[in-house]
Amino acid sequence: MEWIGPKEFESMYKENYVHLLLVSFAIVKDRTIAEDIVQSFFESVWKKRETLMIRENFKSYGISAVRKLSLKQLQKKEKERQVFNEAVRLRSNTAFENHNRHDVKLERVNKIIQSIPESRRNIFLDFVLGGLSYKEIAETRNISINTVKAQMRRVYDFIKKMEVSEFSILTAWGILNYFV
Repeated sequence: MEWIGPKEFESMYKENYVHLLLVSFAIVKDRTIAEDIVQSFFESVWKKRETLMIRENFKSYGISAVRKLSLKQLQKKEKERQVFNEAVRLRSNTAFENHNRHDVKLERVNKIIQSIPESRRNIFLDFVLGGLSYKEIAETRNISINTVKAQMRRVYDFIKKMEVSEFSILTAWGILNYFV
């Protein structure tokens, strides 16, 4: 494929957007997420327009790329749910554990959570405790879904900087024990 100019790109966008949106929606079952995926795909195409080599037609390339992005999104969502489910499992098993160990972990998790800026912490808690999707959080808080994504990414980056091992399970477990 040759270099893609603005007019060619616009034409490709108009011709393929709806079909790619349907491909993504069939996989992720959420229109907002599907729209984000297709938008990300086209942003990527635009950024790589000078070096992108497509061996087949653009529609086939787009379907394949959007399908992969959508499946990747599902895997990410499933991983987040597994962490939450593991936290619930751990909570049910901790009734017999040593209370001192429990208190130390809980205190550690609480310090981390309390050090997260309040607006990010609230979004994080809505997701972890409330079980709300990014879309539901955006609607509830009257903010864009991209803001929710950015805030969640910042929370995870912040926690990684805290260098806490096994954060995902420990945090979810600690949050549930602290607030329930």
